[in-house]
Amino acid sequence: MISVMEFANALMDRAIEKSVTMSHLKLQKLAYYCQGLHLAVHDTPIFAEDFEAWRHGPVVDSLYHEYKCYGDSLIPHEPGEAFFDLTPENQEMVDFVLDSLGKLGSWELVHRTHNEAPWKDVYVPMTYGGASITKDSMKDYFDTVLVSRQDAQFASVMDNYLKLTGRSNKVRLPNEVKTEDDFLNWVKNF
Repeated sequence: MISVMEFANALMDRAIEKSVTMSHLKLQKLAYYCQGLHLAVHDTPIFAEDFEAWRHGPVVDSLYHEYKCYGDSLIPHEPGEAFFDLTPENQEMVDFVLDSLGKLGSWELVHRTHNEAPWKDVYVPMTYGGASITKDSMKDYFDTVLVSRQDAQFASVMDNYLKLTGRSNKVRLPNEVKTEDDFLNWVKNF
């Protein structure tokens, strides 16, 4: 498992390739979505550090202290090869998150996290720092997000996961699944 700082460098490398601008606030939120979705899909974290429920959403304390000097400005970052040091599963998750959320603004991402259980269930107003957002709570929440996702890129992420885990030949859609509701119920129980 890599550190959050190694992950942040990889995320910013790939963001540059995809023409996604990165502020400190946006970096925190995109790292949060990568971690949460990775927990749901692969049942493992990308990095060990935990998020905390801060005023502006989920934050990794060490990441905050590394980049707080940039305030609301874009983080200057020279692209490197850190993205290619990630596992294929991590690379795929970064691409998925950048493609689906990377064009959103920092404050839109903050707003999204404020409406999601992992942050809003533990946030305490008027405190410095914040309560820990557990990986279990992130996994539980993002499990429900996955069930509601029905797009081609996510289907590719799931197909690759099934191949890597050796389950690709074992997963069959039951004959009784005929409607979208049937499919969603089947995925929830998968």
